[in-house]
Amino acid sequence: MSTKSKNLDKVGFSASFFCAIHCALLPLLAGILPLLGLQFLASPAVEQTMYATAFIVASLSLFPSYFRHHRKIHAIAIFVTGFALIGAGHLITSEWVSLPIIVVGALGIALAHYVNYHECQKCPRCHDGECCSAHPTTR
Repeated sequence: MSTKSKNLDKVGFSASFFCAIHCALLPLLAGILPLLGLQFLASPAVEQTMYATAFIVASLSLFPSYFRHHRKIHAIAIFVTGFALIGAGHLITSEWVSLPIIVVGALGIALAHYVNYHECQKCPRCHDGECCSAHPTTR
C-alpha cells in the first residue's frame, strides 16, 4: 500500500468523521454560531464543499485500492451506501428525521476508508511493493 493511499484514507476518514460531527452538532449550535463569528459553518456552501471533498478523496483512495490492490468490494459498497444515505437524508424535509440519516451516511463514508485501509494492510504482496491484483493466486 502506497503512502499516498494511506494518507488519502486518513484524510478521507478524518474529513468524513468531521462531516458527521458537523451535521450532528450544527442544529444544536446554530443559535450561538453568530456570536462566535462562525455562522459560515451553517452555510450550504460549507456543506457542499464537505460532500465534494469527501467524494473526491474517497474516489482517489477507494477505487485505485480496489483495482490495483486488494479487490475487496466492501469499502466501495459502504462508500456508495453512505452517499446514498446522505442523498436520501437531503430529500426528507423533516430535520429531525433527515439529520440522523445524514450523520449515519457520513459515518459510513468514514467507515469505508477504515475498511479500505485495513484491507490494504492485510494484502501481503502490497507490503513488498508488488501489486496483489498482479498475483491472482494470493487473493
